[in-house]
Amino acid sequence: MAKIRLISLNVRGLNHPAKRRIAMADLRKQKCDFAFLQETHFRLDSAPTLRSTYFTQGFYSNFEASKSRGVAILVASHIPFTCTSQMTDPQGRFIFIKGHIGARLVTLANIYLPNTHQCTAFRKILNKLAKFAEGPLFCGGDFNISPDSPKEAAASPGASQPSKRRRFHQLLQTFQLVDCWRAMHPAGRDYTFYSHAARVYSRLDLFLMSHHTLHLIRTVSIGSITWSDHAPVLMDLEVPDLPPRQYQWRLNESLLKDVVHREYLTEAITRYFDENDNGEVTDPLLWEAHKSVLWGQLIQLGARCKRDRGDKIQSLLADIQTFETLHKTTPSAEHYSALSSLRSELRELLHHHARRSLLLTKRSYYLHGNKCGKLLARALRQKYQSTYIPKLRRSDGSVTHLNDEIIAEFHTYYHSLYNLRDSPPPAKLMADYLAKALDVTISPDQAEALDVPFTSGELAEALKATPTGKSPGPDGFSIGYYRTFLKSLGPYLLRSFNAIDEGTSFPAEALRATISLIPKPGKDPLSCSNYRPISLINNDI
Repeated sequence: MAKIRLISLNVRGLNHPAKRRIAMADLRKQKCDFAFLQETHFRLDSAPTLRSTYFTQGFYSNFEASKSRGVAILVASHIPFTCTSQMTDPQGRFIFIKGHIGARLVTLANIYLPNTHQCTAFRKILNKLAKFAEGPLFCGGDFNISPDSPKEAAASPGASQPSKRRRFHQLLQTFQLVDCWRAMHPAGRDYTFYSHAARVYSRLDLFLMSHHTLHLIRTVSIGSITWSDHAPVLMDLEVPDLPPRQYQWRLNESLLKDVVHREYLTEAITRYFDENDNGEVTDPLLWEAHKSVLWGQLIQLGARCKRDRGDKIQSLLADIQTFETLHKTTPSAEHYSALSSLRSELRELLHHHARRSLLLTKRSYYLHGNKCGKLLARALRQKYQSTYIPKLRRSDGSVTHLNDEIIAEFHTYYHSLYNLRDSPPPAKLMADYLAKALDVTISPDQAEALDVPFTSGELAEALKATPTGKSPGPDGFSIGYYRTFLKSLGPYLLRSFNAIDEGTSFPAEALRATISLIPKPGKDPLSCSNYRPISLINNDI
């Protein structure tokens, strides 16, 4: 069982590149798995894409006539979701998606209701949704009607409309839908939108689910209003039969570009070998164990840098939340003025980061756009590949969606394909085979030269010849790490290599590999034989 996070947010237009960058960064920071976005304001004939390396799947419903309305559902790359069918609205009011999350068939719906005649439009949409939906339904959106009595920040002629809310609740009851936030907070009060004209707080943004699937909910919360005029609604679910996401640590090479960081890590490396190089363990084990120590140092360093970078933003968010709570409970002009000032400061800071990021991207394309290099190679290959295999055909012909069974099926297939044995063949058998297969033998002098220990010059030459930018193995250390700290690491890496003989071998951890399965284009993705295995070994082997 794994947890997934759904976020519903009215983004109030995403046509500006900087705002798109802010939105995508914010959703990623909040660890969103499914994003339900309303008011994207994309035209049908000129809609930009919201896909990225994090959100590799996007489904859109755009208005044909103008840059208004529009809804979208984004799916994170690590979620094993396969879409089987979808329904969009030419008016840009809703989108329905049906597909599998792992082995479970679900329906996702994103709805943006008009400002008037909400219940009439909602009934028409629900009638279509009832015919389309299969499996558990997760419906998010901006419904432009509050299911609760709105709390007014000051006296306002914009009176509440109990008849409209009553009709809305009747529709929910008719179609057996439940307001998820209210189900988790029966006596709570919170809001997702503040009307400046009417000076009224309302909870317009909702998640709706069928009552028989409410047991999947773990938490539902409402965030703060920051860069949009609506607050996000966050819902965490636990989905059975979905394996938990597995994280593999990789070195963030940007840490190595800072002089202070390099000095800190050099001291950590020197201290480790000074304290542990006492002859009690073999050189290969001493080398392999240093990675665990440096993992901790690098993770700690990365977390500190991330915290330092986000201190200003986190401080502003905390202040916004404080003043927002004050304004909701005891509205005053002073509280609202302070809240508006904090939001403006946060938006300016976010826009500054987004503009800087866009400038760096443009600079990179300007410098390397017309050259044969990594930038062109990445543009030519398939842009976003799935990072999961949602289902596989087993040897008996049945199809499985379970992660453990998929792994076991690949293990059986490759074990049979490569004729792997449980124990290695005898040394005499291998020697006899090589004696028959090889016609040329080397002289004793050549054999002696090959047995000479590796030198520091050979190690430096090998590191220099190894291309950068390659994915590391299971240990997560890149070539850049070994190049940067060659002076400190080189002697111990040489000792580790030169210690390998008939009595000493590499530790089992050093010989592990990460196997990536690349689907063959145009082939049936359900068959094990239609994947090309790529083994990523550690860079120091």
